[in-house]
Amino acid sequence: QLLTQPLTGRTILVIDNDKDILLGMQSLLGGWGANVLTGTDLEDAKQAIKTQPAVQVALIDYHLDDGALGVDIIAVLRALRGDLHYALITADRSEEMKQQAKELGATVLNKPLKPAALRSWLTQKLRGKPLPPSA
Repeated sequence: QLLTQPLTGRTILVIDNDKDILLGMQSLLGGWGANVLTGTDLEDAKQAIKTQPAVQVALIDYHLDDGALGVDIIAVLRALRGDLHYALITADRSEEMKQQAKELGATVLNKPLKPAALRSWLTQKLRGKPLPPSA
């Protein structure tokens, strides 16, 4: 591999309603050199996208609090930032969910999410992409 640390300096947004998962993702992704922004809902996600132009990837849980769905968040974020790579993280295996993700151009990453699978997907999406200028 040309880049041994393709995630160094990358900014990744993680949205999940489980604080323990957010902490775990922060530790995992941070350990790979990424800058990690976390949030629990649409407002957090919109705030991060609007104020952090360096974000290149958004990892979003499918089932959030109060009946909110990750696909709805991705739809809103895509309207704001069409250039991001989006992944929907879910234990849901339904065709409806897969179709929704496909229509939004989001990759489905199934729970339980294996770190190696996540790293592989991130590396594939970010390899060769320039680091965005620091805002």
